[in-house]
Amino acid sequence: MGTAAWVIHPTRATALMQLNDTGIFIFHQEMLDKGTIRGFSFIMTTRVPTTRITFSADWRQYL
Repeated sequence: MGTAAWVIHPTRATALMQLNDTGIFIFHQEMLDKGTIRGFSFIMTTRVPTTRITFSADWRQYL
């Protein structure tokens, strides 16, 4: 079993990076600088629907 990670469509990753609260981007810096969302790595793939953000303990099944 691999490390737990978020599995998201590239379109959803772009949307998360643009998400802001009164002008302050919520995930932008973390996603670019650390490659994480809330401390967990994220994997971008087109094998998940654009409407889904999945947290998986075995994310390799989506590659």
